Amino acid sequence: MIKEEQNPTGPVLTAAESRRRVLHNMCSSLLYNLSVILFGLLLPRLYLTSFGSELNGLDSTIKQIFSCLTLLEAGVGLASQQAYYLPVAVGDRKAINGIFSATHHYYRRTGIVYLLVTVVFALLYPLCINTVLSYGTVSLIVVFYGIPGIVSYLVQGKYRSFMEVEGKNYVITYITTATMAAGNLLRMLALLFTRSILLVQVTYCVPSVCQVLVLTAYMRKNYPWLNAHDTPNLEALAQRGSVLVHQLTSIVFNNTDTILISSLCGLASASVYTIYMLFFSNIEKLFYSIVNSISFRLGQLFYVEPEKFKRLYRLYDALYLSAAFALFTTVAVFLMPIIALYTSGVTDAEYLDTRLLVLFTAVELLFSAKQPSGMLLNISGRFEETRQQALIEMGINLLVSVMSVMRFGIAGCLFGTLAAHLYRYTALILFTRTKVLGESPVGDFVRLGVNGLLCVVLLYLLGFDRCYGGGYLMVCLKGALFGLWVLPLFLVVNAVLDWRNVDTLRGLLHTLTIKKGATEEKHDAE
Repeated sequence: MIKEEQNPTGPVLTAAESRRRVLHNMCSSLLYNLSVILFGLLLPRLYLTSFGSELNGLDSTIKQIFSCLTLLEAGVGLASQQAYYLPVAVGDRKAINGIFSATHHYYRRTGIVYLLVTVVFALLYPLCINTVLSYGTVSLIVVFYGIPGIVSYLVQGKYRSFMEVEGKNYVITYITTATMAAGNLLRMLALLFTRSILLVQVTYCVPSVCQVLVLTAYMRKNYPWLNAHDTPNLEALAQRGSVLVHQLTSIVFNNTDTILISSLCGLASASVYTIYMLFFSNIEKLFYSIVNSISFRLGQLFYVEPEKFKRLYRLYDALYLSAAFALFTTVAVFLMPIIALYTSGVTDAEYLDTRLLVLFTAVELLFSAKQPSGMLLNISGRFEETRQQALIEMGINLLVSVMSVMRFGIAGCLFGTLAAHLYRYTALILFTRTKVLGESPVGDFVRLGVNGLLCVVLLYLLGFDRCYGGGYLMVCLKGALFGLWVLPLFLVVNAVLDWRNVDTLRGLLHTLTIKKGATEEKHDAE
């Protein structure tokens, strides 16, 4: 259960500054993810029309493999983030520098290993695939994808977890958005006016390196007291091995499907999977960037005001689930016409499959349902106690996916992901509710069942083929109008399931109104 740790000096972050940082995090994340969605929709389409499904599948597979290499981080980022919460909340710079120095030590070592693995990957991967591209071309594509990661680990990695807990992740997000936009515009020009795949990859590499230089300059100017050469507090990161197990599960979910499909079903099937994942992952990023903007504040409250944290966490959990189910129900109803428009003219693979749409929607709903508990687990730092859950989850995903993919193709991999998500959701709820919050988990299972039933009823009544024949704007407009009544429906249902959250929300709004009124009176008096 939550420990009552006293804060002798009081929180250094005022309520007004906290709200400002939440707003900045939200706005920066929206801007970044809208940019990701825009370029994420345009670039694969250009890849498909310029180079065909095979190269699009190859590009996606290499990306996924490099995502797997984040395992080399060995859990340092998340372990340091959890360690930062209390010292950042109370303004203990000595403790912060100890953690910062330890983080720098591990990231520098990781960067060297990442460099060596990239070289080996570039030499061996071209021998493992069947493609019309030459050995040297595939090797250079791998190298260009690896360079940003190498630079990031050696320079940027130590800053990210501190800025996350500080509530200033928006700084990194704004810098990333600017450099990403520049890089993607250059990539689009290369795709439109050249036939050189290597030039396309160079445009991905260079802006990412510039991003690291800008962030380093910002940190040195605004946090000159951060010292990477202070005495490292290695004990603060002692749970990095257990964190690695949890991150391994996440990597398996996000990356092994594409690798399995490209290896066992072919690159064209991998391209089909990628198109569905493209839409769902971009919508997912946009949604989670908004709702997770407050996570840094919840993390600080967990250690300095545990009772307030519990009330706000329950409210956050209910609002999160309501919004997630409303969003992905809307996506399921209106996405198929979008995919039809997006892949029009591409005839080397079959992209329209209602069965895949249903499975992707189910995966996203289960993934969303377990996110609040996952955040609570990260904040509380109970990684070692739950790493067996993560290993079982990974085993279920791999076993079911491998057994199913040969018979069911792409759907087989989604069966594996669904089975693993269902297990982990159950295990996480049982652990976090009973061991961390000291509450009954029954309400969570009831809420998931009711929301799931409502989603099924809506999809049965509305179907998946609305808006065929309309353009992008028409489909999106109808989807937005649909969401305007679906979201309130889910909010009302979840409010009825736990009325305490209504009281918490009413009290929160009342407090904000009083503070706003007091501020206005102060300005009038002046």
